[in-house]
Amino acid sequence: ILFVRLFYVQVVQGAYYAKLANDNRTKVLVVPAPRGIIFDRLNRPLVRNVPVFEIIQGKKTKIIAKDDALKQIQEGKQVLSTVSREYLYKNTFAHVLGYTGQISEEELNHPDFKDYIITDFVGKMGLESQYESLLHGQNGRALYEVNAQGENTRFLGSQEPVSGQNLVTTLDLDVQEAAAKAFENFSKGAVVVSDPRNGGILAMYSKPTFDANLFTHANNYDAQGDYKEVSSVLTDSDNQPLLDRAI
Repeated sequence: ILFVRLFYVQVVQGAYYAKLANDNRTKVLVVPAPRGIIFDRLNRPLVRNVPVFEIIQGKKTKIIAKDDALKQIQEGKQVLSTVSREYLYKNTFAHVLGYTGQISEEELNHPDFKDYIITDFVGKMGLESQYESLLHGQNGRALYEVNAQGENTRFLGSQEPVSGQNLVTTLDLDVQEAAAKAFENFSKGAVVVSDPRNGGILAMYSKPTFDANLFTHANNYDAQGDYKEVSSVLTDSDNQPLLDRAI
C-alpha cells in the first residue's frame, strides 16, 4: 500500500506537487504603473504622482502616513511603497478631473478591467474615469524567492511598469481659478466657459466642491474646503458635493 501511494504521489501527481512546491518558493509582487499626467491647454500640469505607503487589509488597500508606515515596518509588517495621485489645485478642478479610488469587485468583472488586480486604483469620475484606459498604464512585476516564513531571500527578476499616457485638455487654469473665485460667496451653482470658435471647454466648475486629495491621501491629510473626511463627502445628501452641477 505504501509503495502504491508513493508511486501515485511521485509519478502520477508529481507535476501537481512540483508546481505547489515551486509556487511556495516564489512570490510575485505587482509594481503599479504611474498614471499619466493631465495638463491644461498651455501644458500646465493639473495633477502629479507622489510616493505613498500602503497596507493591505483583506481585499482593501489603505494609504497610511509616513510615521505610521515606519512604525509598522519596524514591527515586521508588510508595507508597500508606491505612487498615488495628487491634485495640485485641490478642490478647484474636483468635478471635471474627478478622483481615483481602489477598483471594486464589480469593476474587476468588467471586460474593460480584465488586466487589473484588486489593489489597483482607477478613475471614479470626471476625466480620470473617462480616460482610464489611457491614463492607467501597465503594471510591472517583481519575482522573489522566499523562505518557509514567506520572507524574500533572493530577487529573481522583474518586468518594468509602463507609465500611462498623458492627457492634454482644453481647460485653462487661469479661467478655472477665476470661475472658482467668482463663486466664493455662493453655496451652490455651476459655470461652464467655452471657446465659441471651436467649442473647447476652458472651465467647468461646480459648487459645492470637495478636495479630491481626500481619496488618495492618508487620514491625516489636511483637506481644503468644507469637507475634511471622505465620509462627509459621500454622506452629505443635502448638498451633494459629488454632484457635478455643470453637466
